[in-house]
Amino acid sequence: MFDTKEKILEKLFSLERKGINPGLDRIAYLLEKSGNPHKKFPSIHIAGTNGKGSTASLIASVLAEAGYRTALYTSPHIKQFNERVRINGKTIPDDDLIQLAIKYMEIGKSVDATFFEITTAIAFDYFARNNVDIAVIETGLGGRLDATNVIMPLLSIITSIAIEHTDYLGSTIEQIAFEKGGIIKQNTPTLLGKLPSNAYKVLEQICFERNSPLILSDSAIANIIGLNSDYTMQYQITTNTNTYIINSPLFGNHQAINHSLSILAIEKINQYFNVSQQAIYNGVKNVVENTGLSGRFQILSQSPVIILDTAHNPAAIEKLAETSQLVFPNEKFNIVFGAMSDKDVHKMLEIIKNITNLLIITQPSTKRAMTANSIRQIAEALEIPNTVVQNPQQAFEFAKSVNEPFIVVGSFYLLADINY
Repeated sequence: MFDTKEKILEKLFSLERKGINPGLDRIAYLLEKSGNPHKKFPSIHIAGTNGKGSTASLIASVLAEAGYRTALYTSPHIKQFNERVRINGKTIPDDDLIQLAIKYMEIGKSVDATFFEITTAIAFDYFARNNVDIAVIETGLGGRLDATNVIMPLLSIITSIAIEHTDYLGSTIEQIAFEKGGIIKQNTPTLLGKLPSNAYKVLEQICFERNSPLILSDSAIANIIGLNSDYTMQYQITTNTNTYIINSPLFGNHQAINHSLSILAIEKINQYFNVSQQAIYNGVKNVVENTGLSGRFQILSQSPVIILDTAHNPAAIEKLAETSQLVFPNEKFNIVFGAMSDKDVHKMLEIIKNITNLLIITQPSTKRAMTANSIRQIAEALEIPNTVVQNPQQAFEFAKSVNEPFIVVGSFYLLADINY
């Protein structure tokens, strides 16, 4: 059908143009035609507006350090499609990706399967073929009708809830909570992060109806102890059974919560997977190496300070601004910024204004991107000093040439467009 990875991915990405089509019938059909590979390994399922990628990666890293063959499915990727599908940190090889993509694009024709459904089927098939001990699965969008929601996990986790993807998930916190809560399964425990009270009420009711034992992030106390000289952060996480002093490359109060969620998750599944405290320490410390996690307040350089961050909605931008002041008190930054047209860019810029010297506006190469001129109009209305450098790589080089601290932020797609 196709002979190179590039041609295969071009065909696969062309399915993105069909847009998002929520529902589980098509993914169920794809997997049934292949003997239901998703039923051949235990899993942990993670949804949330923000924090799900970090939490998933922390859990996967700890399980890998404990000696388990651990699969990790995340999205979107930054540099390479293969990043989405990993076993013990290693991305799916091109040969396997090509073979499975051909297989599922062919099967998917008859049901008009979407890009994300085929990608999910590829991941589940690859994990089953490689006899993983456990898979950590991140939802794509929402939860209830997300293609990943065919699994029956050992534990469901909802990290956070904020307004996002209103076209698909609803315009209120309650509606979005209901959609995320779709991953809660009958008689299966659910772990919740710090949530707005109206979201919590919705999820508490779903847990009650499905007899799902509820674990709250509040059952662990997470504190930042300080910043280490090697630019890692030290946290103290106290659960009902243990106190952990951990060093992590992930910064901030929001990451303290993600760390506590990951440790609570590990403690909860300890009846199935024996994980030592040392594996937890090593898993957290080595999360970047073990999972390829990047773009979470990633300090690329210290002189001048260069930070990469995938924050792409107001809630995440707020955490970025807060973390920047935690790590670099009273510092202001030049900000290389590009965003998608479906995001609340006005709110994002309103938040980021307080830490901005100069906004360097650019435009990621995807068709979903907001034009640089549209962003500029918003920046002008907010009286943020700005300049436009249309090409993301040139915007990055310009920021470097100024030789002042800067942050690249606004979208996964922006980071994908930059060689750093």
